[in-house]
Amino acid sequence: MDSQGEGEYRHGRRTRAGVVAVVVPVAVMLALGLWGLDRGGMWGDEGVTFLVGRRTVPQIWHLLHGVDAVHGLYYLLMHAVLAVHPGEVALRLPSVCGAAVTAGLVAALGVRLARPRVGLWAGLLYAITPLTGHYAQEGRSYALVAAGVAGATLLLVRALEERPGRSWWLYGAVLAVTFLLHEFAVLVLFAHAITLAATRARRTVWLGWGCAAGVAVGALLPLAWVSQRQSGQVAWLRVPDWDTTERLARDFLAVTPTGIVFWTSLLLILLGLGSGRLASVALPLLLVPPVLLLTVSQFRPLFHERYVLYALAGAPLLVAAGADRVMGAVRWLWLEGRSVPGDRCVEAERVVAESGSPRELVGAVSGSGHRLGGDRRTGAGAGAGAQHRAAAGVGAQADTRDGAAAEAPDGAGARADVRAGAGAGAGAGAGAGARDRAGARDRAGAGSAGEAGAGGGSRSVAATTSRPSLTGVDRTTLLRPDTRRPPTDRRPLRRTLLANRTPMATLATRANLITLAGVLAATAPFLHGLPAYRNDRSAANRPENLAAVSALAGRELRPGDPVLFLPSFWRVTASAYPGPFVGARDLALGESGARSGTLSGREVGPGVLRARLAGVDRVWIVAQSNLLPSRWVPGDPTDRVKLDVVDGEFARRQQYVRGRVKLALYIRRMPPQPTLSTQPVSAPTPHPTSPNPTPP
Repeated sequence: MDSQGEGEYRHGRRTRAGVVAVVVPVAVMLALGLWGLDRGGMWGDEGVTFLVGRRTVPQIWHLLHGVDAVHGLYYLLMHAVLAVHPGEVALRLPSVCGAAVTAGLVAALGVRLARPRVGLWAGLLYAITPLTGHYAQEGRSYALVAAGVAGATLLLVRALEERPGRSWWLYGAVLAVTFLLHEFAVLVLFAHAITLAATRARRTVWLGWGCAAGVAVGALLPLAWVSQRQSGQVAWLRVPDWDTTERLARDFLAVTPTGIVFWTSLLLILLGLGSGRLASVALPLLLVPPVLLLTVSQFRPLFHERYVLYALAGAPLLVAAGADRVMGAVRWLWLEGRSVPGDRCVEAERVVAESGSPRELVGAVSGSGHRLGGDRRTGAGAGAGAQHRAAAGVGAQADTRDGAAAEAPDGAGARADVRAGAGAGAGAGAGAGARDRAGARDRAGAGSAGEAGAGGGSRSVAATTSRPSLTGVDRTTLLRPDTRRPPTDRRPLRRTLLANRTPMATLATRANLITLAGVLAATAPFLHGLPAYRNDRSAANRPENLAAVSALAGRELRPGDPVLFLPSFWRVTASAYPGPFVGARDLALGESGARSGTLSGREVGPGVLRARLAGVDRVWIVAQSNLLPSRWVPGDPTDRVKLDVVDGEFARRQQYVRGRVKLALYIRRMPPQPTLSTQPVSAPTPHPTSPNPTPP
C-alpha cells in the first residue's frame, strides 16, 4: 500500500473509531433514559410543565408576563410535544433525548481533544452518572440546557482548530437558544473565556468569539429584564453552605458519591489535569459556572445544582483523560520491560491509535524513535529523511506524517518523497521544478543528500560516497540506531517489534483490550449502584407524587364536597390530574389559571372565602405536608384565611401524606352545648336568683 492509500485507510479507521465512540454513549444514555420513564406520577414542577404546555400559545404568552418567563421557550417546545400526545412519557421524552445528545457531544469532545477511547470512556461515564439519569427523566429544561452547552463547547473547539468562518455564528446561535432555555447557562461564557486564555488564542479568535457571545447575550437581555421582576419565584432558595458544596462535588465528580469509586475518580481527575488541550476545555467547564453561582448566592441565594447541571460534562472528560494516561503508563512500562526504548514505544502507540489497525511501521518510526523526516539535531538527511539548506540560502524543510511523505519547499515549490525509510532530500532550481529522490546513508553513517543550485533548470548531485544498492538488503539495517543507549542495546524498532505483521497485530489488539478494560471499569460501579438507579426510577423518589394524591381524592371525595388548596400552588394537582376532582367545589377559586394568566388561577378575596367556609361542615384540604398545624404565616391574605379558619374551627378527621403534599379531611367542631341539670326545679321565690354559669 502506498503512502497516500495508507494514509486514507488510516484516516478511515480513525473516523470509524470516532463514530463508534460517539454512538455507543448515545445508545447507552437512551436505554437508561427510557428505562422506567413512565414511573406512574408527576411531581410539582413536572405538573407545571404539563398544565402550561397544554395551554394555547396566547395563553402561554399571557402567563409569561407574570411568572416563569425564564422557562418560556421550553414551555413553547413542550406545547408542540404535548399537542402530539399528552402524557407523562411524552413530557419526559425531550429530556431523555437531550441527555443522549449530551452524552454523544461529551464523547465527541473526548475524541477531538484526545483520542477515540477517551471519548468513549467520557461519554459512557456521563451516561451512567446518577445525576444525569435523574434529570434525563424530568419534564424540565435542564437536560436540554446541558446539551446546548456541550454543543457550544464543541463548536468552540472546532473554531479554535479550524478556520472559524461560520463556526462562530453557529456557536452564537446555539448559545442564544441555550440561554433562552435557562438564563443561568450564560455562566458558561466565563468558562469559555478561560479556555481561550489557556490556549493562547489569537486576537482574531478573541474577536470572533466576542462577537458571537455578544449576539447571544443580546438575545438574553430582554428575558433577563423580565425575569428580574419575577425573582420572587426563587425566594425559597437558601444561602448555600459547605454541605451544599460537598454534596455538589460528590454528585458531579464520580459515578458513586462515596467509597473507593469516588476517590479513584478524584485521583483520575487530578491526573487528567495534565492532558493539555482537553484539560483547558474540561476544567473551566467543570469549575467556573458552579463556583460563580455559589459565590453570588452568598449574597443573593440563587443556587441549585440543576441550574449548573451542564457543568457536569467536564468531570467525565477529565476522568477519562486521567485513565488514558494511566493506561499509557502501564503500556510504556510493559514495552520498557521488553527492552523497547521508551520514546519509540510512545511513537508506536501513537501510530496504532491513529491507524486503528495493524500495519508495519517501516518508514513511520526511525530506530531512535523519531519520525522519518529528518534528524533535527544534525540537520542531515540520512536514512530517515532530512532538512536541507541550499548553498544559495533557500531552505527546504521535510515534513512527514508517519513516514509517508516529506515535502521540501523551495523557490520553485519542489517536493521530495520519502519511501520506507530509504531517505529523501532534494532541492530544485527556480523555474525548474525538478525532483530528486535519494537515499543516502549506509550502516557506517556515510552518505549525503544532493543539493541543487539556482539556475535554468539544471540539476547537480554531490555525494561524498557512492550510494549502495538496496537490492536484497534488509532495510532495517538502514535505520539509525539509538545513540542514547549502550551499544549492546541498539535495536531498531522494527527488529524488536515489527519483524513481521504479527507483533503489530498484537499491539493493536492490546489497544482494543485496553479500551474494553476501561468500559468494564466504568460498568462495575454502575452495576454496584444498580439498586439506587432502580429506586430513582420510582415516583416515591421524587418530592411528591401528584398522581397518588389525585387517586386518593378520587377514592375519598364525594360529589359536591368542598376543597381547598393551601397554598394555592397545589391546585396544580387538580390541573395535572383533573378527573378525581370533577364534581368537587373549589371554594377559593375565582378565575381559572388559563384565563387569568397564572399557574394556579386567581382566588376570591378573604371576605368571600370566609363567608363560603361558614356554610360548610366538612372540607377536604390539599396542602403542603408541614402545614396544619404550623407557625407559617402565608403572605397571601386568602391563604391566611384558609389557615386561620380551618385551624381554628375545624378538626382533622383523616389524613394521607405523599411526600410534600397531603390530602386531609377536616370536620367542623360542634358548638358548645349547655349542661343539663338533674336536680328538681325549686319553687319560684319572690326575689330573683342568678342563672347557673354556662360551661365554657
